[in-house]
Amino acid sequence: MSNSKVKMVRFLVGVSSAIELIVLAVWDFIMLTGPDSWGIGRAVAIGVTVPTLLLIAPAVILVILNRWIPLALILCMMAVPLAIFIWQIA
Repeated sequence: MSNSKVKMVRFLVGVSSAIELIVLAVWDFIMLTGPDSWGIGRAVAIGVTVPTLLLIAPAVILVILNRWIPLALILCMMAVPLAIFIWQIA
Protein backbone atom coordinates (compact mmCIF):
# COMPACT_ATOMS: atom_id res chain seq x y z
CA MET A 1 0.00 0.00 0.00
CA SER A 2 1.15 3.49 -0.65
CA ASN A 3 1.80 5.91 2.17
CA SER A 4 -1.35 7.93 1.45
CA LYS A 5 -3.52 4.79 1.55
CA VAL A 6 -2.02 3.78 4.88
CA LYS A 7 -2.73 7.23 6.30
CA MET A 8 -6.31 7.09 5.00
CA VAL A 9 -6.89 3.65 6.56
CA ARG A 10 -5.50 4.84 9.91
CA PHE A 11 -7.69 7.93 9.76
CA LEU A 12 -10.81 5.89 8.99
CA VAL A 13 -10.02 3.42 11.79
CA GLY A 14 -9.54 6.33 14.19
CA VAL A 15 -12.77 8.06 13.18
CA SER A 16 -14.85 4.88 13.28
CA SER A 17 -13.37 3.97 16.68
CA ALA A 18 -14.12 7.43 18.04
CA ILE A 19 -17.73 7.15 16.85
CA GLU A 20 -17.95 3.71 18.45
CA LEU A 21 -16.64 5.06 21.75
CA ILE A 22 -19.20 7.89 21.73
CA VAL A 23 -22.08 5.47 20.99
CA LEU A 24 -20.80 3.13 23.69
CA ALA A 25 -20.62 5.95 26.23
CA VAL A 26 -24.21 7.00 25.49
CA TRP A 27 -25.41 3.39 25.71
CA ASP A 28 -23.59 2.91 29.01
CA PHE A 29 -25.11 6.09 30.42
CA ILE A 30 -28.57 4.85 29.50
CA MET A 31 -27.85 1.45 31.05
CA LEU A 32 -26.51 2.97 34.27
CA THR A 33 -29.38 5.41 34.72
CA GLY A 34 -32.21 3.18 33.49
CA PRO A 35 -34.92 1.58 35.63
CA ASP A 36 -32.79 -1.54 36.14
CA SER A 37 -29.83 0.49 37.34
CA TRP A 38 -28.92 -1.97 40.11
CA GLY A 39 -29.50 -5.19 38.16
CA ILE A 40 -27.79 -6.82 35.22
CA GLY A 41 -27.78 -3.56 33.26
CA ARG A 42 -25.39 -2.02 35.77
CA ALA A 43 -22.99 -4.97 35.61
CA VAL A 44 -22.95 -4.96 31.82
CA ALA A 45 -22.52 -1.19 31.62
CA ILE A 46 -19.65 -1.16 34.10
CA GLY A 47 -18.09 -4.22 32.48
CA VAL A 48 -18.10 -2.48 29.12
CA THR A 49 -17.27 1.06 30.25
CA VAL A 50 -14.22 0.37 32.41
CA PRO A 51 -12.27 -1.69 29.84
CA THR A 52 -13.23 0.76 27.12
CA LEU A 53 -12.00 3.79 29.02
CA LEU A 54 -8.89 2.14 30.47
CA LEU A 55 -7.73 0.06 27.52
CA ILE A 56 -9.54 0.61 24.22
CA ALA A 57 -9.55 4.43 24.20
CA PRO A 58 -5.78 4.72 24.81
CA ALA A 59 -5.18 2.04 22.17
CA VAL A 60 -7.21 4.02 19.62
CA ILE A 61 -5.22 7.14 20.44
CA LEU A 62 -1.94 5.23 20.00
CA VAL A 63 -3.09 3.93 16.60
CA ILE A 64 -4.16 7.40 15.47
CA LEU A 65 -0.81 8.85 16.55
CA ASN A 66 0.99 5.90 14.89
CA ARG A 67 2.94 5.23 18.08
CA TRP A 68 3.53 1.95 19.90
CA ILE A 69 1.22 -0.15 17.75
CA PRO A 70 2.20 -3.41 19.56
CA LEU A 71 1.21 -1.80 22.88
CA ALA A 72 -2.13 -0.79 21.36
CA LEU A 73 -2.75 -4.40 20.32
CA ILE A 74 -1.87 -5.65 23.81
CA LEU A 75 -4.25 -3.13 25.37
CA CYS A 76 -7.07 -4.28 23.08
CA MET A 77 -6.40 -7.94 23.89
CA MET A 78 -6.53 -7.19 27.63
CA ALA A 79 -9.94 -5.51 27.39
CA VAL A 80 -12.01 -8.69 27.05
CA PRO A 81 -10.52 -10.52 30.05
CA LEU A 82 -10.92 -7.35 32.13
CA ALA A 83 -14.57 -7.05 31.06
CA ILE A 84 -15.23 -10.69 31.97
CA PHE A 85 -13.57 -10.21 35.34
CA ILE A 86 -15.63 -7.09 36.07
CA TRP A 87 -18.87 -8.82 35.03
CA GLN A 88 -18.09 -11.59 37.49
CA ILE A 89 -17.63 -9.24 40.45
CA ALA A 90 -20.26 -6.63 39.56
